[in-house]
Amino acid sequence: MMLDGVKPERDTFHTLIVGTMKGSRLQDALYFRDQMKEMGLQPDVRPLTYLNWLQLFFTFERLSV
Repeated sequence: MMLDGVKPERDTFHTLIVGTMKGSRLQDALYFRDQMKEMGLQPDVRPLTYLNWLQLFFTFERLSV
């Protein structure tokens, strides 16, 4: 989108994050979260809280194996 000169807004990132989480693509969701933060956009609390919880869960799961 940025290559086409279109600057994504918060709602665009929200849709991308929720869609990638529904598709079990945690790494993509984290990428979009990071891109959103780099652009200085304020994240929507609900999906990002869940995303942060998932990231912690999988981190601890990997450490316990």
